Amino acid sequence: MLAIRTRIGYRCLPNLSLSYRKDGPYRKGSEMQSITRLMSRATVLATAFGAAITLASGPAAASVSTKGWSPQCDWGKACIRLASDAGRWWNMNNCGYNPINDRYSWGKAHGNSFTVTYVNGTWDRVEAWTERPLDGNNTVIKVDVHC
Repeated sequence: MLAIRTRIGYRCLPNLSLSYRKDGPYRKGSEMQSITRLMSRATVLATAFGAAITLASGPAAASVSTKGWSPQCDWGKACIRLASDAGRWWNMNNCGYNPINDRYSWGKAHGNSFTVTYVNGTWDRVEAWTERPLDGNNTVIKVDVHC
């Protein structure tokens, strides 16, 4: 034991000296270091595992992943079907303005409503979680996805 002199008198302090074993330094008489080491390793492992799951799961279902052609209207996207080919859908990725220049006959809104604007200034609105026919004889110039 180590004693230290204070104003009141002498005070005994616990032995805090470090000793070395093959697995590294540890405090004599204390089991807390091994528990702390175990918990810190478990925390690091859990964090790494959580990050791996987050990266593997991809974007959230409400977000829209990629813009482009698809044989179906993908989940979570605002989509319009090509008038000349009923098997091709244009899936829009971003909210707001999406420039378009073709004829489309059908619209589906998986989550967000959108407005289709035609070359002659008219427009159609597709409400969230609905689908409806569009003017397939008129050229679409833009789609505004409302997020």
